[in-house]
Amino acid sequence: MKATLFFLLSILFVNIASAQYSLQPAFPNLPAFSGPLEMQNAGDATNRIFVVEQKGKIYVFNNDAAVSTRKVFVDLTTKASQDGGETGLLGLAFHPNFKTNGFFYVNYTASVSGQLTSFISRFHVNPSTPDAADISSEQILLTLNQPFANHNGGHLAFGNDGYLYASFGDGGAGGDPFKNGQNLSVFLGKILRFDVDHEANGNHYAIPPDNPFANNTQGFKKEIYSYGMRNTWKFSFDHTTGRLWAGDVGQDKFEEVDTISNGGNYGWNIMEGFHRYNNSTGDTTQMILPLWEYPHTNGNVSITGGYVYRGTSIPSLIGKYIYGDYGSGRVWALSYEGLKSATNQLIIDKTSLNLSSFGEDQNKELYFVSYGDGKLYKLSSSEIVDSKPPRFINHLHPGIDTTDVMDNQSNDLGLQSFSWSGLYGTDTTMFSVILDSPIAGCNADRNVHHIIVNQLDVVIGGCLRLAFTDCAGNKSYDTLCYASHTLKVDPNLSIDPVAIGDSSMGFVYLTILPDDGSVFVFDSIYFRPASKAFELVGAVPSSSNPFLVGQEKIEVKFKPVKIGADSVLLVLHAKGTVDSIHSYVVHGIGKESSSVNSSLLKENNIAISPNPFKDHVYFTFSNSEYGSVKLILFDILGKEILRLIDQPEQQGVHTLDFDGSKLPSGSYILRLQCPGDVVSKKIIKE
Repeated sequence: MKATLFFLLSILFVNIASAQYSLQPAFPNLPAFSGPLEMQNAGDATNRIFVVEQKGKIYVFNNDAAVSTRKVFVDLTTKASQDGGETGLLGLAFHPNFKTNGFFYVNYTASVSGQLTSFISRFHVNPSTPDAADISSEQILLTLNQPFANHNGGHLAFGNDGYLYASFGDGGAGGDPFKNGQNLSVFLGKILRFDVDHEANGNHYAIPPDNPFANNTQGFKKEIYSYGMRNTWKFSFDHTTGRLWAGDVGQDKFEEVDTISNGGNYGWNIMEGFHRYNNSTGDTTQMILPLWEYPHTNGNVSITGGYVYRGTSIPSLIGKYIYGDYGSGRVWALSYEGLKSATNQLIIDKTSLNLSSFGEDQNKELYFVSYGDGKLYKLSSSEIVDSKPPRFINHLHPGIDTTDVMDNQSNDLGLQSFSWSGLYGTDTTMFSVILDSPIAGCNADRNVHHIIVNQLDVVIGGCLRLAFTDCAGNKSYDTLCYASHTLKVDPNLSIDPVAIGDSSMGFVYLTILPDDGSVFVFDSIYFRPASKAFELVGAVPSSSNPFLVGQEKIEVKFKPVKIGADSVLLVLHAKGTVDSIHSYVVHGIGKESSSVNSSLLKENNIAISPNPFKDHVYFTFSNSEYGSVKLILFDILGKEILRLIDQPEQQGVHTLDFDGSKLPSGSYILRLQCPGDVVSKKIIKE
């Protein structure tokens, strides 16, 4: 029997008014810095700001507009060259796991027996003084002879993949006289990528296995990620999309904005922007053209790469790449979604500021570093921000056995996109999900959107995940479960709930036993609180799907959820699609322990149990926001063995049962990559 059931969600979005932008002193009470080149936050949730001075000092202070004092985090003036120009302390990056390991990385130049040399080094924070580093802890990763004093690049940043990226210019002088940009046997004119969590071949780093020349035998540098760069002074990652953005400083005529891809050739010194440089005749067919260029006119002289704005205070700029020019002090916002041509908007006209860098605080708000006056500035806007979250309003068909869905937690900034997918074996061909009106675009989308879910067969049940992306790039989601009209009760199945909490892993145990010794097959277990939609519970039994309950009872582990004494336990059975749903009232199960998962929910983390293991091992991990999650198993040398998860995941705690019985004995590394964070832990197979 076919039937169509309708579920309508109403979401109200507000208009974003046109804005006027300005730069305001961010910390007016702080003394001016001397030649600041970089601003960073440590990603450790301490809300501290770090500022790099070219002569070798790094300062730290609290991110408070009224702050008036700062501390020297580390003084490298005895190590870094101090002759001005384009030398000195040029880059700073904090390890993604800085909160735990205390590692940070710098890029600086120094004179070694008269030879100008670039260094990439790792230092360690002083464990007893978090606002100070241990200068004696230096571990040099890389040294590079510089033929000239300019075009040293020097920027450092960690990508979503957990690897360290570094930029070096073409070596200096003018026009790349040694043609380093196209020479794959040198580091100059390149963006490099390192795995700093492993060591190999006598280096204090390993080569990521997917570096474009990782396995070459032609003598190419295996550290190279992209090439054909003139002087990538600043680059950054949009951690929402993972895209790498770079501002490449031009020669005499054009500055360019690039998005950097693995193995990409960006043309220098054959190309400058979209144009052949100096009437060059080299082959350009495999070269990647910039997204945008601007000419040396009206004071523009040198691009300073910035960030894709992911803060919340200026909604009209969310998702746009903000960059500027060192000479003119102008600031632009570049829009690019990967499908259409980029568009550019001037947001700050000519100023007296020498923009040496941009920076983000821990909330992704954007700052400007002014080299000339030594001040930090913050971008502000006249637009009105509406932070009231839209609500999902339920209009259910009476026959559907479900009630409310949750409120949308994202800001009410307008709808950017909508998607849906099936969960836990749901046959998505049994549903259609549509918007009743097209999305008009962020700034103009003030519509009330109705999402219509059609259940195409009343015998079929299942769960759908609805995902919404607002104009801030934030994702909100909800889960909607449909049950058959005819809920069958299987008399041969009894459930003996035993609410035993395991605080380290966040499990509750449930025992299932057939009354008559028959075999019962089930795919998933759900709890449905009496006043809410279904709460999904991924069963983690001792055997793999489909789960067989035969002559003996089976103990199932699952994560506790908020359910009351009148909650209903739902067992969906049959592999693939759902044949029927069995409903049982369960009393007094599922008390949520206040200690369970409390530490995991505060930050991205992994728990492994047991470790060491013999056969099955449970990986419990948390992600602090919705986004792309990768759970990857590597061998001890850094070779990828298996991708356990590589997909968007909801915010919260997740558990995976891994059958490692066929895995050879030895040590492995389990790496969790979440939005804005990477965590690695050692695991041992006995």
